[in-house]
Amino acid sequence: MAAGPNGQRIDPVYIAAKELSPGVWSSGTCFMHQIVVRNCAVDLNLNGLADPPDIEWYLEDFAASLPEADLTTDGMVNSDDLDVFVEAYLSGE
Repeated sequence: MAAGPNGQRIDPVYIAAKELSPGVWSSGTCFMHQIVVRNCAVDLNLNGLADPPDIEWYLEDFAASLPEADLTTDGMVNSDDLDVFVEAYLSGE
């Protein structure tokens, strides 16, 4: 899968079944995940820029301890995540 322009959405879909017992399978369940391509990791509003609205958006997610604010992917929302955001924002990445 190739990455496209900033803000492009990719919607992969797959079907999975679970083996309930030997030779007996559940009916398939359809899953879909939306992937948003960002060329700038802190461009949360997808306008192509790292700008003040992105800071506001991140701080709201951070204050609510939303999983989206866990930038270190360690399962916790804490000051380490805020440090990652600030560093990326200041570098324009």
